Amino acid sequence: MPASVWLKQTGLLIGCALILAAALVMTAPQRFPLFSEGNLGAATRAADLPEFEISSPQEALRLFEEGRALFVDARASEDFGRGHIPGAISLPIGEFEALIAAFRQTHALTQPIVTYCSGRLCHDSHDLAQRLLDRGYTDVMVFVDGFPGWEAEGYPVETH
Repeated sequence: MPASVWLKQTGLLIGCALILAAALVMTAPQRFPLFSEGNLGAATRAADLPEFEISSPQEALRLFEEGRALFVDARASEDFGRGHIPGAISLPIGEFEALIAAFRQTHALTQPIVTYCSGRLCHDSHDLAQRLLDRGYTDVMVFVDGFPGWEAEGYPVETH
């Protein structure tokens, strides 16, 4: 086979593979994890386990009303200031390393935690949950509808 034909076929094959890979990434129900699993097994990754996700605002409200779970906002401080779930703690994913030591001093590793961000298209809450699990927290859930889902239901909102 001439080299030019081989190069064309190889290019076509690579192009098709890239298109298929892009289609897979765009249609995957969950995104691919960005953080290593460290010493945790794959079975403990928050982003991989649907049971770690709170998929309805009503379930999030139930946990809020029970008062046992700490709600932790992964959004930027400015967004938190404009409105958040009452009593929530701001732990922006972009400031995690700077704030985690103080967070650990005030919140036990067994404290039930619900992370949230700006809704289903925002993955900061999943990233935050994973980082908390990596730091030893044992009971972390993600409210996938986030603050927009909470607010849309007319649930209480706090600003400052």
